[in-house]
Amino acid sequence: MNEPQAAAAPEAAGHNPFTPLAVDGVFGTRTTQAMQWKLGVAANGVFGTGTKEALQHHLGVPVDGDIGPVTIRALQRHVGVAQDGFWGPK
Repeated sequence: MNEPQAAAAPEAAGHNPFTPLAVDGVFGTRTTQAMQWKLGVAANGVFGTGTKEALQHHLGVPVDGDIGPVTIRALQRHVGVAQDGFWGPK
């Protein structure tokens, strides 16, 4: 977990300061920060090992820091889209 540190806003504080997000199809820094805030990790915009592990824990899949088909399917199920295990367009 060698991600740069930034202040994490506690979810109990209410509104996610990194939203609303533009629906642009890009999983960029601001999207990562919004997700990190929701997961309760440092909102530094880096989709590194700590963020990946926090996401896996949140989704209830094995925590290994690897975003593979199992994690992707769980994320797809969580957001309500088709579960094909692939990240991005085909």
